[in-house]
Amino acid sequence: MLMKISYTMKTNAFPIRSFAVLVVLAILSNWGSRAAQEITPPVTVQPIQKTLAPYTIVIEKGFLSTKPLEGRLNLRAKFPSDNTYASFVEAKLGTLIDVLRDLHTNANIVMEPNLLDIKILDLKLRLRSEADDAQLNDELSALQVASGNKFHWEQPGRSASIDPLTGLPTKTGSSSALYILSADQAAAAAKPHRIVEVFNVAYYVQGDSKNIDNKLEKIEEIVLSTVQGLKGADFSSEDQVNFRFHSGANLLIATGSQEAIDVARKVVNALIGHDTIVSEARSIVVMGGVSRPGTVQLPARGQMTIIDAIGLAGGTTKLANEKKIEFTRNGKSEIYSFENLKRMT
Repeated sequence: MLMKISYTMKTNAFPIRSFAVLVVLAILSNWGSRAAQEITPPVTVQPIQKTLAPYTIVIEKGFLSTKPLEGRLNLRAKFPSDNTYASFVEAKLGTLIDVLRDLHTNANIVMEPNLLDIKILDLKLRLRSEADDAQLNDELSALQVASGNKFHWEQPGRSASIDPLTGLPTKTGSSSALYILSADQAAAAAKPHRIVEVFNVAYYVQGDSKNIDNKLEKIEEIVLSTVQGLKGADFSSEDQVNFRFHSGANLLIATGSQEAIDVARKVVNALIGHDTIVSEARSIVVMGGVSRPGTVQLPARGQMTIIDAIGLAGGTTKLANEKKIEFTRNGKSEIYSFENLKRMT
């Protein structure tokens, strides 16, 4: 039996007309891309510049600039000046800590009272985040260094978890919002001692009882301004000189550091009548070939010879010329030998 099988061949071939259109489109597409490449200018990629936050704490030559704090603090209330606010304030540690308290409202900062007057001469700090504890840590550490390490700070409640295998800290434990500032022990040990000096100013104030207060105030003013000039930016409350006058005995008592008392002594020694005061105080100056040259305080009563004064100065040295001992009183000088002085006693 014959079977007739008929089939129709199907092809995917495009008609010639369609193929020609596609070729033309491809040519136009390639030409367009080349033209675009020729027309489009080259693009230069600029690196992204990271903008740093402006300085918030700016201290120069011992003064804090308040302008960078605008918008963060109520400057009129904190630094009032002629219905506005002061542009610069003295950069004492107490003032700076008060500013940090307002910038970091989540933190409690306490400090010892004797740290209030510590001066900061130069410092610039940027504020990253008002609630950032790490920022406050950096600021306190920077203030510590800028103060010359005159204080240290700590967070009593802050601890770190320790890995028992390695002994290294793994993560920060419970944080504390309390910060305590204390005086550095080494700086406290170097703190200058205050001493007392008593001056007899009878001949300076005698006969002018109405102007005694003015004269004493003038002494205090001269001493204070001189000490401030010597210390400059390092002047602090420790350099203050306290005066007290006892009218009955005509004594001026000064209390202060060794440097301040030295200034007070020079000022009082330059007063009118000082030469008489020295004689009443019964002190003499022994210089030259003695073991301890300098001022020798004489007894309040009784007589004292030149040999006695030499003895109080430690006696003569091996290099001393015992044949030439010069004694000066009231501007007149006399020469003695040690043997002649012995005969006179």
